[in-house]
Amino acid sequence: MRSVSQLPLRSLLVLTAFLSLRLLSDAQGVFVNEVDCDSNTVPDSLEFVELYGEPNMALDGHILVLYKGGGNTVTTNAYAAFDLDGMATDTAGFFLLANPAVPGADVVFEPGLLRDGGDAVALFLGDSADFPEGTPLTTAGLLDAVVYGTGDQTNPFLIDSLTPGQPQLDEWLYGAQNGGSLSWSRLPDGGPAFASDQMVLQQPTPGYTNLLECDGGLISAQGGEGGEALVCVDLPGGFLPFTAQSNALESLYGLVITDLQGDVLDVVPGGEGNLGYNFSGSPAGPCLVWGMSYDGDLDPASIEVGAPYDSISASGCVAFSAQPVEVQRIFCLPPSCDGGSITTAAGNDEAIGCLGFANTLVHFGYTSESPEAPYLFVVTDENGEIVDSTSTAEYDFQSLGEGEYEVHGFSYLGGIDSLTFAAGLPVTALTADSCSALSYNILSVSIQPCDPTGLCTELFFSEYVDGSSFSKGLELYNPSAASDVDLSEYTIKTYNNGSSVPNHELDLSGTLGPGQVYTVVNPQAVPDLISLADVLADVTLFNGNDATTLERNGVVVDVLGEVGVNPGSDGWPVNDITMLHNTLVRVPEVTSGSADWDEVDDQWMDYPENTFEFFGEHDALPCGLDTTSVPIIGFGVSEVLAFEGDVIAIELPIALPLNEVQVQVDVVPGGSATPVADFGTLFPLSLTFPQGWLSPQAITVGIVDDFEPEGVETFTLVLTVTSGDAEVTIDSLTVTIAPNDLGFPHYPIADVRGIDGNGVLDSLLVPCELRGVVHGFNTYPSGLRFTIIDPTSGIEVFSPVDNFNYLVEEGDSVRIRGTVQQFQGLAQILVDTLILATQGEALNTPELVNSLTEETESALIRLKCVELVNPNAWTNQAPQFEVYVSTGAALYLMVVDADTDLFGTEPPIGIFGVTGIGGQRDVEAPFLDGYTILPRSADDISEPVQADFFVEDPWNTENGPVPFENLSTGAGGYFWTFGDGTQPDTTTSPLHEFPVDSTYTVVLTAQSQDGVCSDQSVQEVTVVFPDTSTIGISTPTTDVPFRFGPNPFGGAAVFSLTSEVPLLGWQLLDGLGRQHQSGGRVPQDGRIVLDPATVETGWHTLRLIGEAGRSWSINLIRR
Repeated sequence: MRSVSQLPLRSLLVLTAFLSLRLLSDAQGVFVNEVDCDSNTVPDSLEFVELYGEPNMALDGHILVLYKGGGNTVTTNAYAAFDLDGMATDTAGFFLLANPAVPGADVVFEPGLLRDGGDAVALFLGDSADFPEGTPLTTAGLLDAVVYGTGDQTNPFLIDSLTPGQPQLDEWLYGAQNGGSLSWSRLPDGGPAFASDQMVLQQPTPGYTNLLECDGGLISAQGGEGGEALVCVDLPGGFLPFTAQSNALESLYGLVITDLQGDVLDVVPGGEGNLGYNFSGSPAGPCLVWGMSYDGDLDPASIEVGAPYDSISASGCVAFSAQPVEVQRIFCLPPSCDGGSITTAAGNDEAIGCLGFANTLVHFGYTSESPEAPYLFVVTDENGEIVDSTSTAEYDFQSLGEGEYEVHGFSYLGGIDSLTFAAGLPVTALTADSCSALSYNILSVSIQPCDPTGLCTELFFSEYVDGSSFSKGLELYNPSAASDVDLSEYTIKTYNNGSSVPNHELDLSGTLGPGQVYTVVNPQAVPDLISLADVLADVTLFNGNDATTLERNGVVVDVLGEVGVNPGSDGWPVNDITMLHNTLVRVPEVTSGSADWDEVDDQWMDYPENTFEFFGEHDALPCGLDTTSVPIIGFGVSEVLAFEGDVIAIELPIALPLNEVQVQVDVVPGGSATPVADFGTLFPLSLTFPQGWLSPQAITVGIVDDFEPEGVETFTLVLTVTSGDAEVTIDSLTVTIAPNDLGFPHYPIADVRGIDGNGVLDSLLVPCELRGVVHGFNTYPSGLRFTIIDPTSGIEVFSPVDNFNYLVEEGDSVRIRGTVQQFQGLAQILVDTLILATQGEALNTPELVNSLTEETESALIRLKCVELVNPNAWTNQAPQFEVYVSTGAALYLMVVDADTDLFGTEPPIGIFGVTGIGGQRDVEAPFLDGYTILPRSADDISEPVQADFFVEDPWNTENGPVPFENLSTGAGGYFWTFGDGTQPDTTTSPLHEFPVDSTYTVVLTAQSQDGVCSDQSVQEVTVVFPDTSTIGISTPTTDVPFRFGPNPFGGAAVFSLTSEVPLLGWQLLDGLGRQHQSGGRVPQDGRIVLDPATVETGWHTLRLIGEAGRSWSINLIRR
């Protein structure tokens, strides 16, 4: 047997210390019970450490120390310590130290304080004086410890010193995407100390037991990878098994299948054989599968199709998996039918038509993976019951009349089953002999009765700009989709300060085309606004309290304000602001003006002073069908770079496929590259685009590798329309062939990112190898487009047609060989070779920035504290949409991609931070503007904070202190100032006593939950002090909603009041109006009790504060 004396000295010291710790811990009563260091936010805002011991146990003499991991006692030191003197566990034995956003914390510490690892949490007997910041690691007085990380290498020094023989706990054990939703928890709660191997990774339970009744845990699909799986829906063996990891072993475990919005498609209850789902016969397209742990019986109403999955309930508990598995349901067998997707010919997922107008004729567009299968457009009512159908990609809804309709795409082979195809039958039952498939989405069509008076025939004001100084402008819009407007019929008049006669007039001239705008700007405006003007005129000499009219042949057709009325210096009210010093943009639903200001004043979106971003263009709902519209076709890009030996696919996208179009692609003579010798494919080529077909077509060109050293060569392709009418966008494409004989020297990314004074790269067309870690995701499904970052800088990787069999994953370390290029100001490397080096590398920490510049391009950044300029621009239209965000000093474009879980969500309202990849979209030199940010997921948007409150104005102090009702959202803390010189208040909804009669300015500052951003709401309240000289004795009556008595009270007689209505608060005042007691909210049928021992003898007034501004006073006598 090996003796202790034979151990190395270092092991002997550790073993001796650990044995002494074990002896010490045998008598201890408190342990480190749960640790959560990661919450997938920046900074982490749900961190916590939970202790567990005897109920109500005093923690005097205990201290919790946070250690930064290192390799020795010098580099491993304390970075925070919490002295627990004077504190105690709760009645269940729990004690919680946590971020502000974690409810129930006994000790609160700032977000991001708890390091991600490899680090340690340790509990000592000691004093805070023993652990100043930077104190080296010690084990004196150590009671318990946990060594943890998030995908970090094991730290042997920390383990040997604090938890010998125990594992380092990895919160990313099941992947970084799941780590933020899990924590390490002891099972069961409590000791023994240092037993990290008795901790499990499960759903966080801060402040309560780790023994979960229900635990959704983690779910994965067999054969799937990275939270995704593929399954064939046209094969009989479409059963997909799932594996679940849950710590609630007594509960049932089932599956919930939802669409991408989380609405239920089907439910598999627990206990029904193998955990899995049979997708055979399901429609093609993506869906989500969630694990569901539950106890008791599921509520049938909560699991109906279409119900939100997170609203499912049971007679017992319910919990869902931390993340779903995304299942791609695909067709695998030919012949196949694919319903694909259906939109209008313009790519919209809804259409609106007016009875009696041409826009009841709706043109369809569709995509399908089965072009050989016939495609039918099935019209249903809003309940999905068949009304009509057409094989032509258009339908006139005029004959159906007013109503809400749906259009479903139906792909089929063989004859359609007539028993399933008749008016009134559900479209979901439609089948065909060989195969059939409905589109995975629907096109919504609304046919409305529209007032024909002036509809789509008259100009109206579409934008009003009241900027600083003389920066003022008006924008007029022609809502017609087909007709020019004669501007000479129109006059603009401005009436200043309530005048009944115009002070300025402007007669217009010329014509204005369909859907176009006409802009009028003040001659002394700033250059940025003048550059957007069609005409300069002093009719724009207005302020927010003036009226402006638009007349057609002497008849007012639209108005801003009311002629002959002066609303005062604040200006005309619009929304919750006024026209003074603001920009107003007409909402898209408005298609005609009005001479009635009461109708016009609520038709606007409002923006801050000097907002010119929307001036010069306007979006409105379609007012009529443009009968002159033709399909739009062309090359997708004008330039392509290829290398010898490449095979490139050149796409030709199409829009508005209103009729069939045939095109020809040929080679332009004169290029330096020679057909056959340098590139293959026989030209000319002919392509046909059927009516309604929205999918792009592609031609394949092989580039010849002739093994002879030569320079760069080019050839150009040209597109011409040979049949049908179409508008051609990009009619030529130049292919540049780079020789593959060139070497690819390795450079740091920063070396190829240099620019000149116009923002043009100085390394254009330089062949090189760049190495970096992947950040973000692939935004170009037909090829590759993602960002890599090395220690010096970042760059976008782009391949238009080849993905090199690489599935983009954040954290991959890749080597990219190719040529440097620039697109809309953004530096790119065009891929020739892609090498995957390693995986699981650490991502950069987002850099906190206040503005977007060249330095933020292709960097992982967090743009601090922004606000959506126009929430209505949050369209959730695939494949991506763009919204402007404002920092208060500048506007930037945020791009939301359909491949993120941020897509499909509601717009964030309030002030928030956004993390993402910096980019640029500047269409022409100098490339020094147009900087963008691309969030990677919903987690990249911090919880928005919006400050708001309600106060009754004026307030009579006879009703007691002024109650402020906090209506803020997304806040983690509050800061009230009342304008009366008193100390600020940090309560949520304070009651405040003002000193004297006056009007006070009250400011509420709401701080975001991560503590980074804040929003303010400012209101005025007038406080009135009444004459309170008369006091009488009150007795219960039938006209107040209270039961109370006795009155007078005293001795053994305790005063009690029962309220039949909910109260916001109450006060007990003495005869001089001084407050002696007070209380908060009282629920309906709640009680207020006054113990005579706590009330002085004499007259008193009990003030009761109710909702909706109601209040009561009851005069009492204490005997």
